[in-house]
Amino acid sequence: MGANADRLVAMLNEADPYLHTVEELAPLQQAAIAERFEEQHARIPALRQRCKEIGLEKVGSAADLVPILFSHTTYKSYPEMLVEKGQWRYMSKWLATLTAQPGAEDVDVSGATDVDDWIAAMHSAGHHLNATSGTTGKCSFLDQSAADFERRGLIPGIRWKTGQEPGADRPFYGLVSSQGFNQFTRSFHLMAQAYGRPGDIHFLTDEPGRVSDINRMARLRRAMVAGTASPGEIEALERDATARARHMAALFDRMAEDILSRRNEPIMLMGLAAQHWALANAMRDRGVTGDALHPDSIVGPSIRRNTKGNNFPPDYAEQIFGIYGIDGNKVLAGYAMSEISTRMMQCEAGHYHIPPWQPVVLVDRDATRAIDMPMDSGVVEGRAAFFDLLIEARWGALLSGDKIQVDTASRCSCGRPGPTVLDTIERYREVDDDKLSCAGSVNSYIRGVLASD
Repeated sequence: MGANADRLVAMLNEADPYLHTVEELAPLQQAAIAERFEEQHARIPALRQRCKEIGLEKVGSAADLVPILFSHTTYKSYPEMLVEKGQWRYMSKWLATLTAQPGAEDVDVSGATDVDDWIAAMHSAGHHLNATSGTTGKCSFLDQSAADFERRGLIPGIRWKTGQEPGADRPFYGLVSSQGFNQFTRSFHLMAQAYGRPGDIHFLTDEPGRVSDINRMARLRRAMVAGTASPGEIEALERDATARARHMAALFDRMAEDILSRRNEPIMLMGLAAQHWALANAMRDRGVTGDALHPDSIVGPSIRRNTKGNNFPPDYAEQIFGIYGIDGNKVLAGYAMSEISTRMMQCEAGHYHIPPWQPVVLVDRDATRAIDMPMDSGVVEGRAAFFDLLIEARWGALLSGDKIQVDTASRCSCGRPGPTVLDTIERYREVDDDKLSCAGSVNSYIRGVLASD
């Protein structure tokens, strides 16, 4: 890393890294982004090609970043037939266009029989791919080095929100599988290592979370929507969905029983919103209406009052907090996505604070221009983009699908410096068509590389 990036990343170890002002951070961030661009544009073929296309030789401002923001869709730009037909050499070639780590095309994938085998082969070669959940119907594959993963702002964020130093001293419960290549499984293992009592670490299941299963279900659902699924395929999907629902209900019921037996001691309970909702309902089915957890338990990370597209009751978070018997303001609520390394933790005032090493860039809906955010100019709205300085294995400039509002107040009502992101986050695909010209250019180049072989 460059000297300026090093200074920002070092703030991970501060007791409260959110006490730095914009006046202090902005020059460092601008210089660090310029440093990272100099390092990465020569290493990442897709970035290098995009810069050549638009004649960009250096980055000096947020406006310069706009045409080289990689959309969240870029990391799922591979042709699906490569996965369906087991063309793992071409999947490696696709990855090589997006990673700063050399050697992706040279990894031996001859023994891979499905996408999980391909990911495992890449992991063994140092390409620690994170496979996203594929909620849009297609998984993203994000390359990480071992250092990228170790530098994640996960534990510092928990320490900042709770005041609890890692002590490996409490029962840990993770509402995900203990095995798999998704970010949550790996992140929950990090939390368990930091806070979980040895021998008292529990996951919802030890059955591997398989990317191939996610892809298969997504393909069948799309075929049903398109009207191309056969009656037999539809029947099989419905049968599998019913069986899986019963199986998951049994797993949550078992975990609910175990957690309720620990009501007299603080635990760490980690899960996504849907998983907390399932657990809370399993507890309610047992007649529990409150005080399911010790009040000093650490709970999170994704129980947000703003559901960001999830189909829950409007008061689902309050229902969960009520059954758990905890203060919702103490939950590890935050704003994040799989493509960035640090969850923006929510302060006691309900605002999300921007990590010094992960500045927000606000752009218009179509990602054609940067939106100015002068301090103390009120609330500014736009599409969220980020520059993640903790990531070195891929380009750190990410364009999200989120419509956000930034409060430009120089000081948050919690007392820390601003600006902050408000808890009003929406998906752009829910409010308008999501068409991104810059992403289309990058994706077109990647398709050209694959077609050239």
